[in-house]
Amino acid sequence: EGTPSDEPEIAFRHALLREGAYATLTEADRALGHRLAATFLEACGESDPGVLAEHFSRGCDKARASVCYLRAAEQAIRITDMDAAIAHATRGLAHARADDTNLALLGALCEIHWLLSKWEVAASYAEKVLGLAEPGSTPWARAITAKLVHAHVSGRNDEVTALLDAARRVRPAAGAVDTLAISIAILTFTVDTG
Repeated sequence: EGTPSDEPEIAFRHALLREGAYATLTEADRALGHRLAATFLEACGESDPGVLAEHFSRGCDKARASVCYLRAAEQAIRITDMDAAIAHATRGLAHARADDTNLALLGALCEIHWLLSKWEVAASYAEKVLGLAEPGSTPWARAITAKLVHAHVSGRNDEVTALLDAARRVRPAAGAVDTLAISIAILTFTVDTG
């Protein structure tokens, strides 16, 4: 996205000049420049979280980079660009601490892989999430869906029933009602058509 209309835009005329100028900066100055660029772009309403994530990453701000990578992964899931979704979520995990963003990224990877019919990969991410996430949270709902679909495809009907019961009994966390409702609908459809 652009800068505010009252701000002048400055650019190098040639990429070699830009690269030469960039090479003269110290690592600390480069990192500072990327953090300032990310903050400026964010304030201007940059709509591509991947651009912000890259600047925060190069600016050594791992916490903000991981949040932006999560937003970029979610955006890619919505437009079904699964290659981009995997790339963003994986980069986000490389930056995330053991926190809510980390769980959200793992939950997104559960959903991405089960949507791609990569049951084993989805189930491995689901195991991590289910061991850490609060039952009823969005990552938990994504993980239980991935695990249930994997169990169904593998013919483990007792596990399917147990997982569906767990999903039906849980109280959704704030902000997770839609995800859990969709998960239960998918789970019920999977069981009914199995």
